[in-house]
Amino acid sequence: MFRNTPAFTSDFEKKYKKDKELGKGAFGKAVLATRKQDNLQVVIKLIKTKSDEDVTLAREEAKVLKSLSHQFIVRYIDEYESKSSFSWGETIKEVRIVMEYCDGGDLQNAIDSTKIDGGRFSQEDIFLWFAQIVMAIEYIHTMKIAHRDIKPLNIFFMRGRKTCKLGDFGIVRCFNDDIASTMSGVGTPLYFPPEICLGERYGVDCDIWSLGVLLYEMIMLTSPFFDRNMMQIYYKIKNRIYNPVQGCSHGAQIIKSCFKDRKKDHIAPQAQTYNFRPTASDLLNHPVIFPIYSQLSQGIHPSRATVTISSINQPPPPASYQSRPPLARRPSELDRARVIRQKLLVKVY
Repeated sequence: MFRNTPAFTSDFEKKYKKDKELGKGAFGKAVLATRKQDNLQVVIKLIKTKSDEDVTLAREEAKVLKSLSHQFIVRYIDEYESKSSFSWGETIKEVRIVMEYCDGGDLQNAIDSTKIDGGRFSQEDIFLWFAQIVMAIEYIHTMKIAHRDIKPLNIFFMRGRKTCKLGDFGIVRCFNDDIASTMSGVGTPLYFPPEICLGERYGVDCDIWSLGVLLYEMIMLTSPFFDRNMMQIYYKIKNRIYNPVQGCSHGAQIIKSCFKDRKKDHIAPQAQTYNFRPTASDLLNHPVIFPIYSQLSQGIHPSRATVTISSINQPPPPASYQSRPPLARRPSELDRARVIRQKLLVKVY
């Protein structure tokens, strides 16, 4: 027998009506609900916690989500907490994070259904989606935040499957600078960069490796490092062993660049940066990505963006686009990101 905090029940349940359960995970579960005042459909992430540390982590996820404001990141709406006490003395706290509902499903479902049908995604769709994801990553990296769990399950589509958004910030990490780092091995092993497999320190550039894995999956519909043996996965990652990309030369070149070594802090600043893993800004400067990025930055909706992929032109050498100054964006977006970053650096894991 247990009791809920009255304030939680009255306030939350007056605002939202549960429609159906969307899925379960280690964190708890996600449900589709309707906000009663305007019939807006939302997703509510229910995070059950048994310790103060779990509560802190759940609150930090909500704190990070609340601070983010980007067109290609799932939008935070609200947050609630409850506490249930059992007769045998156990207390379970639950954090409920209310977020934007992306009604087009996730990228993993799209990959699975396309594979079953024996098809492939068009290159136009692949690079349109990839540009949006990289824009979201560039935004959080500006705030010195690493997502650390970029994978198809965390990429969500809006209806029509042209707009996609990055979600699930449950294991983000804030860094003091680009290379100041951590050694905690969290995330999904198939998307780990070599530095995590080796137990080395890493920074926000761990996300760039994961972007390479993600792009490979969008093109080939399978993970580059898949194996049933965990040690074999680590071996393949550390040695960059994967089947070559077929039918997408630009994608193959971007993936290869994402799988380079990270630029470590002992490397001289004047070293040629294109010998190392690119930044998100570098990726946005790629000749295929840049025209899409330019349109989206000017407010053009993804469904109206023009995507042109030339099958004749060979991909350019990395030196031609890595470390080139990025396109100027609306200053308010990045200025706000820098201000928020200072607040987040206080304590985010």
